[in-house]
Amino acid sequence: MTKSRLILTAVIAGVAAMPAFAMTSPTSQAEAQEWLEIKVSLVETTKLEPPAEGQDVNATAEVLKAFKSPSGLKEGDTIKIQYTYDPKPKYSDDGKRMLGPSSPALLRNGRQTYAFLNKGEGDDVYTPGASAWSFAPPFGIPKEERDKLGLKAPTPPKTPPPPPPASFRVPMKPPAAGAMPASPGKPPSTTPPPPPAPEQETEQTGDDS
Repeated sequence: MTKSRLILTAVIAGVAAMPAFAMTSPTSQAEAQEWLEIKVSLVETTKLEPPAEGQDVNATAEVLKAFKSPSGLKEGDTIKIQYTYDPKPKYSDDGKRMLGPSSPALLRNGRQTYAFLNKGEGDDVYTPGASAWSFAPPFGIPKEERDKLGLKAPTPPKTPPPPPPASFRVPMKPPAAGAMPASPGKPPSTTPPPPPAPEQETEQTGDDS
């Protein structure tokens, strides 16, 4: 097997071995019961027993804004939030690794964030209502509804992106006199130039004298 065929076979095998991916979607935010903006005041975590990974999270937060709240939350209310933080990657039903966050973010003391939560009947504890996007900007809420309620999602900068870095090229030496110019994709010719004609050598000798 030739060297080029071996390289091609290795490339095909590498591509075939690459895992397939799926994308987690923030649209689950629209299905959450409570659309809030909160400020976290206390976070307590407990590590899960091996072989499980992650932490049980118990957080206390103040409601800064209640954009949508069937439970009647309003600015200044204090709520309890419970969930499990698991940093391991998630996989779809067909075995594809999910791109994007794998679980709700781990809340920190003093953090101010949007919160898309659910509340059980007769339960004073709230839980993440949008999976990995529960504590994230409202990317999954349609723009018209965001504008109506005053939710803000970061937008890309309007300035053009910076130019790509200059490619690094090794300068090529100019071909020797009389050498054929190299065609694209081929190295310059290394054939030595033909010797000068006798009459040119005679004229050059006369000029030097």
